[in-house]
Amino acid sequence: MNVKNLPNILSFLRLLAAIAFPILFFALYPNVVPAMILFALAGVTDVLDGFLARKNGWVSDLGKILDPLADKLMQAAVLISLTVKRIIPWWITAIYLLKELLMLSGATVVLKTANTVVVSRWCGKLAALVFYAAMFTLGFFGEKLSRGWVVAICLGTLAVALLALIFYLPDFFRYAGKERKEEEKTSARAQSR
Repeated sequence: MNVKNLPNILSFLRLLAAIAFPILFFALYPNVVPAMILFALAGVTDVLDGFLARKNGWVSDLGKILDPLADKLMQAAVLISLTVKRIIPWWITAIYLLKELLMLSGATVVLKTANTVVVSRWCGKLAALVFYAAMFTLGFFGEKLSRGWVVAICLGTLAVALLALIFYLPDFFRYAGKERKEEEKTSARAQSR
């Protein structure tokens, strides 16, 4: 095994964890311990793969796609599982998943138009950390907390996630605008011939 592939392997393991989480969660419920341990391990791989890739220069185009994809699938798996068991309100999950779809759509547009993969920034990592902490807390204690506390935790998590989305908007417009300018230059050159 090439050690440079370790971040991608960790991201791939997180993809597998996203599939395994709901299976464990529903098969063993109300014993959530195994599923939440798996979720916590997924969070550790998220931090570790990014750290290894940046520290050692092991950043790859595959990793730039695999890492956020694994994150989004893990987040969706946890949100949907906790929603099905009525631990968190469905509308929180709907807004969160809509936000993730917007980010995924924006990243896809940038990839197709500017041939650039938008890398994760500090705001995205902070949002992921807050998400993992909040969902870990709700997974273990959500049924014991009052509805007001559950909603407050969810709204706080959602607010951080939406702030991260706002921080990524300039990247989207910069790359989209850059591609538009390139198309205009190409079109002008073609017309001048």
